[in-house]
Amino acid sequence: MKEELQKVVVFDIYGRLAHFRRFSTTSSPLSFCFPPPTTVRGMIGAIVGISKEEYIEECNQLDIAVRINGSIEKTIMMGLNYLDTKEGCYIDPTVVCKRGHTQIRIEFIKDPSYRIYVKAGSEKGVWLLNALHNFVKNGQSRFTVSLGLAQLTANIRYVGKGKMLRVGRVGSVDSVCPSRLIKTPRNKGDKKIVFERVPSVMKSERVPYKYELTLAEITGSTIEGLIDNITTVEYYSEVENKTNIDNVFFFTAQENNVEVGV
Repeated sequence: MKEELQKVVVFDIYGRLAHFRRFSTTSSPLSFCFPPPTTVRGMIGAIVGISKEEYIEECNQLDIAVRINGSIEKTIMMGLNYLDTKEGCYIDPTVVCKRGHTQIRIEFIKDPSYRIYVKAGSEKGVWLLNALHNFVKNGQSRFTVSLGLAQLTANIRYVGKGKMLRVGRVGSVDSVCPSRLIKTPRNKGDKKIVFERVPSVMKSERVPYKYELTLAEITGSTIEGLIDNITTVEYYSEVENKTNIDNVFFFTAQENNVEVGV
């Protein structure tokens, strides 16, 4: 089972537009620059076909890392029409709706692309990791996967399957990572790093109960510095036709996470 826990499935998710709503309000116009781990677990549940009542508990058995592919600096603002239900419209058909619709300007990320790394966080997650691998490798998905909003259909591209080499301190990281892990940051003029406080774990009641203050490099470059608890992953990329060795941080939902390859 130790060998199974070392396996990592890698795939890309991309599209024309993305909007990952910030959790501070129900209709926030701003978007996270990358899908939070809780969102990625929802995507995996859609790919494999787990019901919305069960996917949180099942997908919490997986550890998630997210890498930004290329630049996501370009954003656009567009208005979306929302139903106005303040006076019971569309809930009680006998109520005369006075307002109808309300328009909210929403921030969209243009041409987003992310590389997702997934490993089993526990022995219970091994079967789900294997099922995910079979689906993405065969270009299949049980349910439609979106980039935040239902209208923003996502494309999924299989990259490869690899393994963990080691976990420890590195000099740079390719994925987003918590700011608390960076012991000695190295600032360079060509880097564009942003802070994002994202939900990393969600309870089965669909309530976030763990957040992480993360760093993300929005041009698709690495984050430099002495950084702890980073996993080095080796995999053969069928997209680039070469073997890649990436340093990534895995967000885990397991309190007693099994660390292997240390």
